[in-house]
Amino acid sequence: MKIGVPNQTAPKERRVAITPDVALRLVKQEFEVIVERGAGVAAGFLDKEFEAA
Repeated sequence: MKIGVPNQTAPKERRVAITPDVALRLVKQEFEVIVERGAGVAAGFLDKEFEAA
């Protein structure tokens, strides 16, 4: 199953659907996690953190 995480477009929105830790847990459960570039930046997560998951 694929799980997509879009970048938020609403003004002042800082939340992201999942964290890199949750992405890693999902990958270990054999889900395919696709995170849009910059999706976690406003919440303090860099793209490379999601890539490492």
